[in-house]
Amino acid sequence: MNEILTKYPKLRPFYAFITSFRQALKDRDMPEFRELILYEKDRQDLLTTHFISRLLSDFPPTLNAIELDENNGFLEGQVNRLKTIKRMLYGRASFPLLRLRILYQP
Repeated sequence: MNEILTKYPKLRPFYAFITSFRQALKDRDMPEFRELILYEKDRQDLLTTHFISRLLSDFPPTLNAIELDENNGFLEGQVNRLKTIKRMLYGRASFPLLRLRILYQP
């Protein structure tokens, strides 16, 4: 990596942003994350401008995802399971069979 950064010095700030971003997420350090994103927004690097603008459009939920352990992964899994069963039975079965397939959990 050092060889690439030596050969292309314009990538150094981008690489520093990526490593800091990953570390802030790993440590769940919300103040550091907020500071990093706002600094990068002010810097307006062409490589990160779009990413930062998309992140800032949904910033409060992003900060909550870093700070809190709760998520809706289980619910999303159940919804995915339901939709898969509905797709399999579309046009072939009645509602009672669909109901039985949904209530049955192996």
